[in-house]
Amino acid sequence: MKNLAVLLLCLAVAGMASAKGLPHPDKFNLPDSIIRKKILLAQFPTRNVSSVDVREINFGPKQKTGRHQHPIPVMGYIVSGTVLFEVEGQSAKVLHAGDAFYEPANTTIAHFDNQSDTEPLKFVAYYLLNGETELIKMLPEKTDK
Repeated sequence: MKNLAVLLLCLAVAGMASAKGLPHPDKFNLPDSIIRKKILLAQFPTRNVSSVDVREINFGPKQKTGRHQHPIPVMGYIVSGTVLFEVEGQSAKVLHAGDAFYEPANTTIAHFDNQSDTEPLKFVAYYLLNGETELIKMLPEKTDK
């Protein structure tokens, strides 16, 4: 958990360094034993981030979030389990432990559902805040007409 928080902080510092014309951390000579595997590249409109709210979230078997939006960008990492992830209007994806996801601000998330009948789901979500207090807005389910 701490390693993931350090990774996010490093990514933020890398972005600031790049914006200021400083060398990217990948340009430094670091020991060969350190492996940096890109998990996710989330691009979003320029945004001031004053704080990051990091949460561990646990679902029971077959538990679903329901349709929702976030007023802020959210990035996350699946720790254990399998999730059906679908941004409304896009193809659904199944994410497994080790996969990362990005939920753009003010975009409807149609599904974020634990796929297992028997196993829990655990993920870590990073809410990129700039003074906002609301993290999630639940939406009514779509009805087929």
